[in-house]
Formats: sequence, structure tokens, C-alpha cells
Amino acid sequence: MIDYYSNYHVHTLFCGHGEGHPIDYVNIAIENNMKNLGFTEHAWLPGSRFDFTIKGHTQEYLNEVRYCQKKFKDKINIYCGLEVDFFPEKIDYYKSLLNDFDYLTLSVHFLEYNGPNLYGSWHGYTDYNLARKYTDLIVTGIKSKLFKFVNHPDNFVCVWNEDIINLSKEIINASIEYDVPLELNCNQFACQESFNEGKPRDLFWDLVGKTKCKVIINTDAHKLKHLLRDNLEQVINFSKKHNLNVIKEIEI
Repeated sequence: MIDYYSNYHVHTLFCGHGEGHPIDYVNIAIENNMKNLGFTEHAWLPGSRFDFTIKGHTQEYLNEVRYCQKKFKDKINIYCGLEVDFFPEKIDYYKSLLNDFDYLTLSVHFLEYNGPNLYGSWHGYTDYNLARKYTDLIVTGIKSKLFKFVNHPDNFVCVWNEDIINLSKEIINASIEYDVPLELNCNQFACQESFNEGKPRDLFWDLVGKTKCKVIINTDAHKLKHLLRDNLEQVINFSKKHNLNVIKEIEI
């Protein structure tokens, strides 16, 4: 049986591209003897052009998770969080979110460069300037100490050279210095080709494994069947192969 009882990166129908209500995920978690379950819908950013945030459903999302916390408090630890796309100028807004939510997680899905142009990070950056900007955003976010972990920190990696190695080390070193774990994301890992031996993202995690950097494994669930993904055992084996310092719980 897989030794996995904490998942701190879970989405629901409230993000607009997921399914199920919070209680549906809670029931599955309890059936599988999970100990910790953290919901992390995409935080709405004022003035944002993003189309995958909770937008007008913030209070509804919060209410449903709070209901689950009370109803199942003797069976599982449930947390209501937000996945935040980091823009330094919005840091006061992020701080205000912690008045209502239990925790925040750090992402860079998009970055602004060369004016208001948005560049997505999902497939990585071949342009060093974009990779540099991504790294700066992640490191600044880590240093803010507002976030419990960094979501899919390897998103920017699609080539492997001296520049990318040095940028990767900056992220890893900031994670260690500020004690903010990096996430090994099962949703990403579903694109297995990116993680094959010798591929850039495989080499990123090999670099992480040479340090004591803390790593948390999350499934980034958007569907009920993804709370415990089919590839979870594969991801755990990957973490062992790279000697990653995997932690099983985060204090919230």
C-alpha cells in the first residue's frame, strides 16, 4: 500500500476547470485513510486576465470547505487554502487573503515581460530572459514567507544548460534558506516524457536530490479520481530514485 496521507493541492469545480464539491473529495480522502487534505483554488487577482480563478465563487468555496472542517473534524484535518500566482506588486493583497484562508501556495503560471505581455510557463522557457524572470518571481515569493510551498517549481525548465542549472540552484537555495518546500507535482508528472532519465526536468530533481531541500508530493487534483492519482506510486518511486527529502506533512 502506498504511504501517502497528505495532499495539500486540490481543486474543485469552483476553479472553472475542475469537478466535484469539496465534500466529494473529503469523502474519498476519508475512505482512503488520509490524514490531511488541503484545498487550493486559484485565487482571484484584481485586474487579472486569468480565466481559471475562483472569481465570484470565493465565499461559496470558503463556506463549503468550512462546513467540511466542522463536519469531519474528528476524521481528517481539512484546510482551506488558495493557489496564488505571484506578482510582487500584489503582495499586500496576498497578505489580506490570510485573514480568511488557512494558507497560500506559490505559483507562476504566467509572467509579464516586455510590457504587459503574458508568457505561460507550462512548457518551460527557451529564452533565458523569461527563465530569469520566472526565477526572480519564485525566489521573491519564497522570501516573502507568505507561502507554504512552491507549486511545480520546475515549470520553467525545458532545456538544461549552465544558465538553467544556476537558476535552478537559486530556487533550491532559497527554498532551503527560507524553509519553503518545493512541490513534486503528480499532475505534471502525467506528462512522463518530460521526466524521463536525462531529460531537463529529471535533471532538475536530480539537482534537488543532492541537497536537503524539502519536497512535498501533491497530486494537483482537478477531478475526483485525481485525489489519489494512478501515477502516485510512480512519482513516489521517482522521488526515491533522486533521493529527495520528501516530507509527509506541512504545518498549517
